[in-house]
Amino acid sequence: MPHQKSSVIYPKDLDAVWLAMDQSGSIAVFVTSGEGPIPITVFGIFAQLENIEPELLMLPEISGKRWDHGARCIPTTQTLLRGLIVYDWKMPFNQDNTYKLAVIPSNGVRLQDMSSGLQRMACSIRLPIARFLDTPQLDVRDVWDCVQLQGQHGSKA
Repeated sequence: MPHQKSSVIYPKDLDAVWLAMDQSGSIAVFVTSGEGPIPITVFGIFAQLENIEPELLMLPEISGKRWDHGARCIPTTQTLLRGLIVYDWKMPFNQDNTYKLAVIPSNGVRLQDMSSGLQRMACSIRLPIARFLDTPQLDVRDVWDCVQLQGQHGSKA
C-alpha cells in the first residue's frame, strides 16, 4: 500500500540500509549503495538512517552464508552473520535498476530478537511477495512511495 508523498530528501553520501519483511515472515536488509530507492515509511521510523546499520550489528551472529551472488563486502558480510537476507542495489550488471538478491543466510533472524525500531520497520514495510528466497530482484517503487537519489518520489528513473 503506497504512502503519501512527503518532503523527505534522499540521504547524500550515505550507503544506507533498510529492512522489509515478506509474506512468510523472512526479513531482508536492502543496501542502497548510496542511490537505491528507500520507502518513505523508513524515515518515519528512523529519522537518522545512519542509525539503522549499528542497530543491525548489535544483533547476535547466528548464521553463515548459504548463497552469495556477487555481493559487496560492506555491509553485507556483517549483516548476513546476523541472519538477514541481503538485497543490494549495486550488483554487477544492474541494468534494470532493481534491488538484487545477493546473500541468503543459512539461518534467518527472528523478528522477536530485533530491537523495537527494527521490528517496526520490518513490520511496516511488508512486501506482497510470498518469499524473498524466490524473488531474485525487486523494484520496491512498484509497491511503495520511495525517495530516490534525485529526490523523485515513487517514479522510476
